[in-house]
Amino acid sequence: IFGYCIHFFAAILLFFLIHLIYNKKIREGFFLPAYIAFSFYLFSKGYLWFHSNIYFVDMLMQPMFLLQLYLVFYLIKNPEKTGWKFFILTAIVFYIASYTEWLGIFTSFVTGLLLLTLFIIRKYKSYLKVFVVIAVSSSLSFATTLYQYSSINGFGAFKEAALIKYKIRSGHGGNEASE
Repeated sequence: IFGYCIHFFAAILLFFLIHLIYNKKIREGFFLPAYIAFSFYLFSKGYLWFHSNIYFVDMLMQPMFLLQLYLVFYLIKNPEKTGWKFFILTAIVFYIASYTEWLGIFTSFVTGLLLLTLFIIRKYKSYLKVFVVIAVSSSLSFATTLYQYSSINGFGAFKEAALIKYKIRSGHGGNEASE
């Protein structure tokens, strides 16, 4: 049931994201692309099977990634409509996403670069403020992860395990990394 809830929440976020991208209000009526995206995602065989049979952290990252995208598109389309509630929500979402999976850290990095570039080009202060919010929340998330994992067996063991994992996943370690 938990997997289905995550799946349904991601489908709803996709629905809202499509509305936002096309500047359509939900109350304006039926918008076919949003319903098609929602339906294709919701009834996709692969996602349904995985969400019903197993759980791993990547599944929780799907709605977090969509929520990150929604916040970024909202900011880009409405830079003057951001207030402290938006900043707090952005900090929480990017903290949890960065804490949950590497994709959250990657999205935070790319979003930060995008917002910094947009600030230089368009001069909206809200872009710079959200850039700082994302940088701080992602850094705190990384620091939390570093503290928790290194407190188990020390920083040296954490660093060595992270390097081995990097070598295996990147293909740079050769055969000695898998032994």
